[in-house]
Amino acid sequence: MRYQIKILNLLIIQNFNLFINISCYKDRRNIYKFMSLDTTMVSIHPHFTIKDGKMDQCIALLEEILVLTKANEPDCLFFNITTCGSDKAYVREAYKDGAAALFHLKNMGHMIPKLFEVSDITVQVQGPAKEIEPLKEILPDADFYEAISGFWFRLYILT
Repeated sequence: MRYQIKILNLLIIQNFNLFINISCYKDRRNIYKFMSLDTTMVSIHPHFTIKDGKMDQCIALLEEILVLTKANEPDCLFFNITTCGSDKAYVREAYKDGAAALFHLKNMGHMIPKLFEVSDITVQVQGPAKEIEPLKEILPDADFYEAISGFWFRLYILT
């Protein structure tokens, strides 16, 4: 019997619960395999402490960045804006690789001074060492976290 292989790559993201219902695959063999950390993905985590009365301005600037990123950066995997109370905001963003993250930072560089007018910013960058190294020059005050372990969840469905 000949099988067709369909591969579904799913990235397990912080605070994202993944449930797979395999009951619809009763007549198919399913092989689940946890992959080693073989990714080039880079994530950037800016934390914003909003200055008094500036939350609306900060969110408007972040939403402008979101729109520009979505329209012009196909290698952006996700970009989420979150808030905590009336004085904190956070962006969760990830890119296919270090080059895509660098492209984003250069694209949005003109927005950074505007964000500093309405907030204090700290940044974390996470990813494989070779992917995050080029970002250190453009983000000298960021904290860089080198990925050392993890996994992608890859589901093989043999039909």
